[in-house]
This record gives sequence, structure tokens and C-alpha cells, in this order.
Amino acid sequence: MVAKPDGIIKRTKKSRDTYQVKLSYSIAGINYNMDSDWFDTVAEAEALANSPVQIAYDSIKPENAVFRSDFDKRDPNEGTVSALISAGGLGSVMALLLTAVLLYKFPSLRRS
Repeated sequence: MVAKPDGIIKRTKKSRDTYQVKLSYSIAGINYNMDSDWFDTVAEAEALANSPVQIAYDSIKPENAVFRSDFDKRDPNEGTVSALISAGGLGSVMALLLTAVLLYKFPSLRRS
């Protein structure tokens, strides 16, 4: 879905100007608003406002939209299974290291 720009907001803080683009989108006849990140120059904000801004949203909570470019940056290889395998591997290495340290510090734990 493409959001349309509703204007650019300027904010001055500590003698530094930043700019934000206000965007709106409509789903099933209901209008929603979202804001971009803050930009350092007005040219960056205008570039975003003048380009088609695609958003992705959850069908259950369409008010929680994200920029499509942010959504597409996710690594498809990062999933639950890969996270569990990584955690299991790290846990196994840590368990081996702890066992080696305990056997070194407490020789009475070793079998004779």
C-alpha cells in the first residue's frame, strides 16, 4: 500500500533543525496517520515526500504500519529454528567451558 504525504514538520532543538514527513493511508475507508523518522535536512524530507512511500501493516492492527523498506530489511534466514539452533550451540559451548573450569579448580571431582 502506498501512503501519501501530508506535509513536512520542522523541529528546532538546541539550534538544530530536523524535519519529519507526516503520512496518511486509508484502509477499508478508515484513515490512519504515521510519521517518518527525523531527517537532518529539508532535502531528505522532501525526497521522501516526493517518492512513493510503501507501507506494510497487520490486517488485525492496521494502525501499526511500518515502512515497507524497514519490513523488507529482515533477514529471511532469521527464524525461530535458526535462533534455537544458535542458542543451543552457544549453550553447549558454555556448558563445556564451565565443566572444564570446574574440573580444573576442583580436582576431587575427577574420576581416578
